[in-house]
Amino acid sequence: MPSVDELLDAAEVAEATLTETNDKIEIDADTRTMIIPNTERIFGVMSDEKGERKYFRCKRFVGNGIDLSKLSLRIIFQNASGLDTGRDKYIVTDLATDGEDYVTFSWELSRKVTAYKGIISFIVCAIETKSDGTITNEWNTTLANGIVLEGLEADGTQEQEQVAKDYYNQLEAELLRVANEQKTEIKNIVKNKVDKPSVNDNNKIPRAKDGDVEWVEEG
Repeated sequence: MPSVDELLDAAEVAEATLTETNDKIEIDADTRTMIIPNTERIFGVMSDEKGERKYFRCKRFVGNGIDLSKLSLRIIFQNASGLDTGRDKYIVTDLATDGEDYVTFSWELSRKVTAYKGIISFIVCAIETKSDGTITNEWNTTLANGIVLEGLEADGTQEQEQVAKDYYNQLEAELLRVANEQKTEIKNIVKNKVDKPSVNDNNKIPRAKDGDVEWVEEG
């Protein structure tokens, strides 16, 4: 795998040619490699959320006569953390034909892609499945790399934020469970008092009225 410095060197562009471009990443269907233009080597800055979109182009018919326009495409990526939790996939939503012989699509980069500075890795995976989920065709590229630049966050890491969110969800679910149990217990107490009234203060007993309980004189 190339170093960050090597990829940054490859991504340098002369000031006179700096423009807002969306050059396509070309997929070589024969070698299964991706040719990334120098202008597209940088995938954003640490913690970007949908700040970049990468565009791809590939031959429509690949491998064993597979028509990519008929398959479902996804980008499988590993962020720069190197952790298993940093691996995920992006489902392509804009697959289109480009003439008769090519297909194009794009990848909108989420914060999970840019959670850490450094080198990210990714592949393109095309699959066809039956209604029961059985895969009938699968075609993959080999690994390609991109760069996420260093940024600055106010506080906390992405993992810490996720842990806090998970803890909050668990706490919320537990509080809801306890509240429901207490609600059921209160209803049972009220029902028992109404169904089996007993004399209470001042010789009054509880009676149900309009969905509520009122205390009335006994007899």
